[in-house]
Amino acid sequence: MNRLLLMIALLCPLGLSAQTPKPNIVFFFLDDLNDFVEGYEGHPQVETPNIAALSEHGAVFLNTFANSTKCMPSRISMFSGKEVAYTQVEKNVMCEPFRDFFNEAHGNPDVFTFAEVLKDSAGYFTYGINKINHCFATHPDYDATAPDDCSRGLSWNKYFYLDGGEGAEVTLWVAENVGLTPGLNWAKVADSMETKMLDYKLVDSALDFIDNYDADPSVACNKPVFMMMGFRKPHLPWYIPEHYFSDFYLDDVYEIPFPYPYNNPETAFPYNGIKLTPQPDPIWSDYFALPADGLAQIMAEEEHVQPAVDSAYLFQLPLPAIDTGLSPEERKSVMAFSYQANATMAYLASAKFIDAQIGRMLDSMKINYPDFYNNTVFIFSSDHGYTLGEKRSWQKGTLWETDIRVPLVIFDARSPLPTKRVVSNVTSLLDIFPTLLDYAGSPYPMIDGETPYLDGESLLPYIANPNLTSERAVVTGLRSKTVDCNCFPQWSVRTDQFHYIYYTSNNENIATPGCQEGEGFHEEELYEIGRFREHDPNEWDNLIDDPDYDPVLQYMRSLLPDSLNYQKDLYKALMQVKSPGCLPSRMETVKIIPQLLNSNGVPVTGPALSNLTFTWTNNLTGHTFSSKNLNFPLSLVPETIFEASEEILFYLHVTDNTSGQLVAFNLAHVYINPDLTPVVDYSLSTNGSEIFIDDLVIEGQRNSTSWRIIGQYQGAEMPSPFTASSSGTYNYKLSVSYGNKPSCVVQANSVITLLETPERISAELPLLQVYPNPAGNSCLIYLADENYSGLIRVYSGLGTPVYEAQITADTPLRMQTAQLPAGVYTIRLEGRADVLPVRLVVAH
Repeated sequence: MNRLLLMIALLCPLGLSAQTPKPNIVFFFLDDLNDFVEGYEGHPQVETPNIAALSEHGAVFLNTFANSTKCMPSRISMFSGKEVAYTQVEKNVMCEPFRDFFNEAHGNPDVFTFAEVLKDSAGYFTYGINKINHCFATHPDYDATAPDDCSRGLSWNKYFYLDGGEGAEVTLWVAENVGLTPGLNWAKVADSMETKMLDYKLVDSALDFIDNYDADPSVACNKPVFMMMGFRKPHLPWYIPEHYFSDFYLDDVYEIPFPYPYNNPETAFPYNGIKLTPQPDPIWSDYFALPADGLAQIMAEEEHVQPAVDSAYLFQLPLPAIDTGLSPEERKSVMAFSYQANATMAYLASAKFIDAQIGRMLDSMKINYPDFYNNTVFIFSSDHGYTLGEKRSWQKGTLWETDIRVPLVIFDARSPLPTKRVVSNVTSLLDIFPTLLDYAGSPYPMIDGETPYLDGESLLPYIANPNLTSERAVVTGLRSKTVDCNCFPQWSVRTDQFHYIYYTSNNENIATPGCQEGEGFHEEELYEIGRFREHDPNEWDNLIDDPDYDPVLQYMRSLLPDSLNYQKDLYKALMQVKSPGCLPSRMETVKIIPQLLNSNGVPVTGPALSNLTFTWTNNLTGHTFSSKNLNFPLSLVPETIFEASEEILFYLHVTDNTSGQLVAFNLAHVYINPDLTPVVDYSLSTNGSEIFIDDLVIEGQRNSTSWRIIGQYQGAEMPSPFTASSSGTYNYKLSVSYGNKPSCVVQANSVITLLETPERISAELPLLQVYPNPAGNSCLIYLADENYSGLIRVYSGLGTPVYEAQITADTPLRMQTAQLPAGVYTIRLEGRADVLPVRLVVAH
C-alpha cells in the first residue's frame, strides 16, 4: 500500500527556474565498478578518458558509498531512496515484484522510486534500459497493462532489457575458442565481437531512442526524458574485445624469457607490468590479524576465488621454468601472481570497454543531437565496489572500503563548470534520489503529508560549494550468504574519518546450526581512513583493540541502526591545532580551536552555541577540560609517558545542555617530542639502465613520505629500480613530512650519474607537482622541466582564482595556504595547455 503524499511547495533547485525548460537526465549506472576510474587513484594504469572528460567540467565525489555490497539490496535501496534497515532487503534473494518487498507486515509499507516521482510528479518520460533493479528481466517495476507508454503506472513509461550475462554470440565464441578460466571467468574475445556485446547494444538502443525523440518528441509523450542505462560490465564474465587489454597480459606461460605480467619488483618504475592491488608487508597480514576462522574471514572468502588463485599452477602443468634460480614453490607463487595480474587486467579492460561505450554515446549525442545533449544532466555511478585480492577477498560481498566505495560524477551540459569540482565530503547512493528531484524541480515525497520520506540528501549544495563540510554517516548493510553468518545483517558505518564494521553470528558459536537472535557473538573492526584518505586508505591497521580509540569506537557504535545517533543530524566538529612547533617539547602548550558546522555546513553561532558543553579528554592523562577552546600544557603528561609517546590524541565531546545528548565528536592528533625528529638516509646504485635505492633509513616520527626524481617521477612509493630513458645525471629528493605543520619536512637529496644509454623510454609524468598534498599552512609547487616557467594560478572549487605567482623550474614556489578554507583546489600553469593541472587538497 502506497501511503505517500507529495509536498505541494515546489523548491527551485540550482540552475533551474520557472522559465527554464527542464533538463533531460541520463544516468549511466554500472555493475560492480570500484574506484578504478581516472581521477580516483584506485589504479594507476586505469584508462577511462571519456569519464575523465565528463568530470573535467562537472563534479566528482571522492567519498561516495553504497548502502549494500550485493546487487539486489544496493539497487533496491538506491531506487527507493531508503536505508537497508528500512527495505530489509539485505542480500540477493528470489525475485518478486519490487513493491512486494514493502508492506505492513514488514513495517515498511511506504515506498516510492525516483523514476516514479519523476514520471508522476515532475512530468518526465522515464525510460529504463537493461539492469536497473536486480530482477530487471522479470520484475522491473514496469506497468505492462497500460494501453500506451504515456499512461503507465509504476516507475517506467518505457522499459527494455537485454537478457543474459553476455550476448549469446559472444558467449558461444568464448566456449568454442577459449573455454572457462578457473575461479573467475574472463577471456579476450575477437575485436569483431564488440558490436555483439550487450553493453554495445545498450548504447545503440539509447541512441535509437534519442534519434526518434529528436525527430518526434511525441515518442516520449512530448516530455523531458529521464533515461537510466544499466550497464552489465564490469560484472563477470569479463569477455572483452582484445584491444581493450593491456600489452602486459600474459598469453603464454611457457614463453622464454618469462614475461612477468605484473610489476616486478612491485616498486619498479616506469611500470614493467600491471600493478597488483596494494598489500601490506607481509602480504595479507591484515587478513590474518582478524579473528581466525571468524566472521570477517568467512565473508572474505565466501566466493572461494583465492584458493583457485593459489592453485593456478595446476592448470599450467608442467610447471613453467620461469627462472632457473627459482624453487618449485617460488614458481607456483609466480603463477598465482600472474593469474591475479591477468584477472586485474581483465577487470581494467572491462572498465576501459565501458568507458568507450559511454564515449561513443556522448560523441554521437554532441554531433547528431546537440539540442538534446546541451539540455542534459549526466550522472555516472555504480551499484557497489569490487575487490581483487585485498584481504584474500575477490568480487563483492564484504564491508571493506574496496566493496562499499563507488565512483560518482555529475555533469550538467546546460552549464558546464569552469573547472572540475571535487567533493571530499562523505556522500551516499541514497543522495541520488533527492538530487534527481532537485534537477527536475520536483517536491520531495512525504509520508502521510508530514514525515519526510527520503533518507538521502541532495548533492546540489556540494556541487555549488565543493568545500561544504557536514557530519554524515553512511550505513551499509549486508546479510552474508555463508551459512555461518546469514541470519542477521552485518553493518558498516563510514564517516569522513573513520570506518567501523559490526558483525553478528547466527548463534553462540559458528558450529551450531540455526538462527538464535540475541545469542550470537560479535566481531568489530575500526579503521582511521582519514578525512582526505591520508591515514589508512587500504585498511591495514585494525584499531578495534587499541584502547586509545575507545572514544571513537563508542561514537561509531552510536551510529548503527537502532542506536542512539542513527540517522540523527549531528554537528561537524572541525579542529584547528595550534602547535608551538613541529614536535613540541614537554615545556610547551598546545592549543586546539574547534568549529562546529550544522548539517547544512553552516557554522554554529549565537544561542545554539551557548547551549552546548565542550568536553576535552586525551589518551595520555586523566585530565578533563570543559571549555570551547583547549589550552593544554604538555607538562601535564608524566615525563616517562611523554618520552615513550610520539603523539597525544585529544577527544572532543560536545553535548546539548537541554537534552544531555551528544551532538558532535572528533579526535585530533598532536605529535610530540622533538627527540623524534626524523633521521633520513639512503644511497643510490646502478645496474645498466636501472637505478636502485639502497640502505634506506627513516627513523623517528613521520606522517608521510614523498619521492621525487627531478623531471621523472614524484609519488609516495619508492621508485626502485627506476629504469632511466637516457644517460645523464639524476637528482633524487626524499621528503619526510612529520609533526603538526606542513612546513615540518626533512629532506635527503642524492645525485647519481648514469653513463650508459638505456633503450627504455620513461613514462610521461606530471610537469606540475605539489608537496605536501594534502597541505596545511603551506606547500611547495614545482615545475619538473627546466624548459617551463610562467604564471601559476590557483583556483578554488568554484573556479575562482585565489592565488597567483611566477614560477621557474629551478626554484620551487612556496605557497601559503593557512588563509585558505579547507577543501580542494586546482593549480594551473597559465598559457600552457600541455601542462596538466594538479589537484591540491588543503586540510587544516
